[in-house]
Amino acid sequence: MAAESLSLRHPRRPRTRTGFTLIEAMMAVVTIGLLAAVSLPRIGTTVARSRISALEGVVMSDVESAFALATRTRRPVTISYNSATRQLVTRDRALGTTLSARYLGQTADLSVTNVTLSPSDGITIYPTGIASSELQVTIANGGFSRRVTSTIGGQVSRQ
Repeated sequence: MAAESLSLRHPRRPRTRTGFTLIEAMMAVVTIGLLAAVSLPRIGTTVARSRISALEGVVMSDVESAFALATRTRRPVTISYNSATRQLVTRDRALGTTLSARYLGQTADLSVTNVTLSPSDGITIYPTGIASSELQVTIANGGFSRRVTSTIGGQVSRQ
C-alpha cells in the first residue's frame, strides 16, 4: 500500500517543452529587423514632410502678422529674408527697428535645407494693407518643398 500511495502522489508525466528554441528566437529577431529596415526610410520622409508643413504654417502666420502690424501701427513694414543669418525679418520701414525675426535654418525641430524669397529683396506692406508686390516664400528639405504666397492685397495661402 505504501508503494501505491507514493505513485499516486507523483504521477509520471512525459516531459513537455516550454519556451522557445534558439532558432525560433533568431527568426523573430530577423523578422523584426527586416520590418524596421523597410519602414525607417518611410518614417524619415514622413518626418521631413511634417516638419516642412509645420514651418509653412509658421511662415504663413508671420506674413499675416506683418500685414496686421502695418495696418495697426499705420506705418510701412518690410518683410525680407537674410540668407547669411537665415532669418525671415519683419521691420518697421520708417524707424528701421526689427519687429520680428524668425530663424529658418536647421534646428532640432526643423531641418530646412533651402529657403527662397521672391522678390529676393522682400516686400513693403503699406498702412493701407497693400503690398508693393506679391510675395513667394519657398521652403525646401531635400526633395520636398512647400510654398507660401501672398497677394498684393494681403491674402496669404499655401501652395
